[in-house]
Amino acid sequence: MISSQKINILLEKVLESNSVNCMEEGFADLCQNYCIERFALARFSNNGKNFNLFHTYPLEWINHYQKNEYYKSDPVFDMVMMNNVPFFWNGNKCDNLAAEKVKIYQEAQDFGVKMGFTIPLFHSEIHQSSLTILDNLHLHPEALYSVITGAQFYLDKIGVLSQQSNETLSSNNQNAKGQESLSRLMVNGVSLTPRESECLIFIMRGYTAKEIGKSMNVSSRTVECHLDNIKEKTGYLTKSRIIDSLLCNTYNKPILQRVLEL
Repeated sequence: MISSQKINILLEKVLESNSVNCMEEGFADLCQNYCIERFALARFSNNGKNFNLFHTYPLEWINHYQKNEYYKSDPVFDMVMMNNVPFFWNGNKCDNLAAEKVKIYQEAQDFGVKMGFTIPLFHSEIHQSSLTILDNLHLHPEALYSVITGAQFYLDKIGVLSQQSNETLSSNNQNAKGQESLSRLMVNGVSLTPRESECLIFIMRGYTAKEIGKSMNVSSRTVECHLDNIKEKTGYLTKSRIIDSLLCNTYNKPILQRVLEL
């Protein structure tokens, strides 16, 4: 059994990394701990024009796949957009599909991609994202939850880094003040990560997890995980106790004065 401490370290590596390479390494390590050697994290637009993929599939298949722009008619992506629920698929059981889609399945098998389990992760009118695993298809629910959480962290952080690289971050209702400081707040003698600190700033303003997620450009699940990590690190089980300790620590006062105008 993999320890929860090790899983938390790997998840934090994905969540707190500021480079794509480190994020990919953290997520790949997480998958390997659950004996998942082959996976694909895909983010694609509904119009088929944009497609991003982080994978450990056979490289020959990916090159063939992208060269032929199969992502524009991928039957697995079709199912992601239609169902938005996890599903198994098998390239040998596709007789009811159009010829072009059967062709994709058949060619994938030539490269060792024969069946898998796909989990839709995000759905909007603009784009979709999904996680597909080809190994260890019947994961224990706790293991599956950890992998899905890691995938969501990766996609959230990719969105943040992309937004920052394009210099499109903007302030709304003074949210930028919570984002100005990447300083690490201290709670009960424990140094928080920059993103955990940012979460606490928004919590002090009375934001809900959903509102914080929107402000930080991450999912509400990611916000809740930040809060759970803070509770585990500090030993405090309530937000009020965490905030009381935060305010009592003189180290935090210059940071709070700057971002909250206390």
